[in-house]
Amino acid sequence: MAKNRFAQPLYGKIIYIYETDLQKEDLSTIFDPSTYWIDVTGLDCKVGYLVDFKENVGLVLTPPPNETLTFEEEKEHKIAQMKAERDAREVEPIQYNEIILDYDDKARERMRIAEKALTDNSLPNIVWTCADNTRALLTIQDFINVNTIAAQRSNELHTKYNELKDYIETIEDTEELESVYFDMVIPEKEEETEDIEEPVGTEQDDVITEILDNL
Repeated sequence: MAKNRFAQPLYGKIIYIYETDLQKEDLSTIFDPSTYWIDVTGLDCKVGYLVDFKENVGLVLTPPPNETLTFEEEKEHKIAQMKAERDAREVEPIQYNEIILDYDDKARERMRIAEKALTDNSLPNIVWTCADNTRALLTIQDFINVNTIAAQRSNELHTKYNELKDYIETIEDTEELESVYFDMVIPEKEEETEDIEEPVGTEQDDVITEILDNL
């Protein structure tokens, strides 16, 4: 079980809670560095709680009053949750051949430095510590391959997020909105078809038809 809990606020409300063994300062290696986090480890805090700053007290978390969010607010929260999920998955460890490699900001910087060192010194490989603390020999091509895998994953995640965002914006009822999750298969919207009226014959058409009948 994760030992730390961090909450992400938006417009005065908690929209996402991330449970992890990482420290708060490490979250910038996983999520957008501009994301603001509140340490709620050991506190009663859930998605939807209100966040307020009180002088001489600091940040105060309170359960939301018994009022219903507007549907547009619920959609904004759902979109924010999907974005947070995308950001978290984008820096998850990468499976490469038979090893698992960290891929947060610090790990990517280490890879960049290692690849440059191999290139500058014409070295064949380097001993690398993997995500599970095992060690493996990696070459320049290995680092290139890992970055390629990461780029493909990132593109897939951003594409899925954008598809989810577009889908959420079209949802019109709460039950459908609540059923949205990142790995879902987005249902295809039925295209509206217009009834095409049969063309009405003109007087000229009637004349042509009569001529052809008399041939």
